[in-house]
Amino acid sequence: MRILIPLLMLLLFSAQAFSDEIDIPDFDEDPDYYAQTTWLRTADGRKHWVVDEAYIGNKKTGSLTFWVHLFGPNYHMCYMSGEAFQVTQTEYEYREGSCRLKLSFIGRILKINDENGQCKDNHCGSRAYLEGAKLFHVAE
Repeated sequence: MRILIPLLMLLLFSAQAFSDEIDIPDFDEDPDYYAQTTWLRTADGRKHWVVDEAYIGNKKTGSLTFWVHLFGPNYHMCYMSGEAFQVTQTEYEYREGSCRLKLSFIGRILKINDENGQCKDNHCGSRAYLEGAKLFHVAE
């Protein structure tokens, strides 16, 4: 019984560390690729390079399809995918319940905003986040 409780706690907390991985959607054409290389430290202090990335495609009048994969400390991750609708000339918004994710395009930069943190709660591990992420368009 003494080992059972710590094992259950480990399973409980490890299940909350990462979001569910989402496959890259099937795009009608080659999507635009955005990325940002950064480093993070693991719990044991080791430093590793990781790539935050996003695919943007199926751009139609008033909407687009996106896929986002971001890293946070200790390899906690965010995965999101869906259809976002245009709200201004350079900004799109994805809605899912109380989640409101804004995708803003400023030149070659994709800026991601999750102002109320609801998208993080639904799509990220406990230490990962979406708010304020900036990714850069990678030319073919």
